[in-house]
Amino acid sequence: AVRTSFATSPPGPARRQVRAALDVIPVYLKPGAVVQVRLSRDLRLGQSLSGGAVAALVLTSPQEEVQASVLNSQQQSGEVSLRPSPGGFAIRLSNLAKRQHLLICGAKVSRVEVDGQTLPKLSQTEPLSGSAGWRADPAAKQVSVVLPPLTDAKAAPVRTIQVRLH
Repeated sequence: AVRTSFATSPPGPARRQVRAALDVIPVYLKPGAVVQVRLSRDLRLGQSLSGGAVAALVLTSPQEEVQASVLNSQQQSGEVSLRPSPGGFAIRLSNLAKRQHLLICGAKVSRVEVDGQTLPKLSQTEPLSGSAGWRADPAAKQVSVVLPPLTDAKAAPVRTIQVRLH
């Protein structure tokens, strides 16, 4: 199996020479990156998708405000906004009501709030496919987040996520 290792990179052009095992593909993301991916149900990169897959967004902490257009599950335009805030950063998901999975790379997260409600921090043994919550993977330098479903299907499809950093 091939594994993918995401790492944040300082802005600007750079040349990097890294040692990587033959089964690892190093990928560098700039601050404020937004990448649509399909992940295994446990939100791990490089795992088999034969047991099912979920649509997710890979994000990095922004240094300045960033907006990115992405497609939602109905192949319509949605928007992701990232904005630095004191002690962390804010994520705004517009027209992405069914998007429930985030993978935050390169950040040491201490708390995640969704629409004003604090998400529980899950233990390493709790499955991510169950209820809403977040779990840090310090070895991979990433945080997996499962957002709660929207309670009002008729509400404007906007979610606000506040990520607090250590």
